[in-house]
Amino acid sequence: MPTVLVLALFGLATITSGLIRYLTQDGGEKGLWFGIVMGSLSLAGALTVRSGRRKAGLALGWTALAFVVGWFSFEVFVRKGLGQAEIRQIVLLAFALMGAGMVATAKRPA
Repeated sequence: MPTVLVLALFGLATITSGLIRYLTQDGGEKGLWFGIVMGSLSLAGALTVRSGRRKAGLALGWTALAFVVGWFSFEVFVRKGLGQAEIRQIVLLAFALMGAGMVATAKRPA
């Protein structure tokens, strides 16, 4: 799967997760902002890669992936524990790890 598509889908999933947090929980504004910022960063990375500036786009994408993996790993495994974590958190963490693996193993276009 092309890097642009992986980063774009991850960005949309992150924004959606933030929106779900905002709509389903009191005090979900922080989750909404986190989703918007990290999702937009990933989308900007996808657009930058598409425009031909691969290194800059990957830097943006990796930054978003790193923050999401770091934060949700902390939330799921340290703060709440796997049994108490929200499904939304576990799914987004899985998407972020899969996305990171796909971006890391993607072949550079000729």
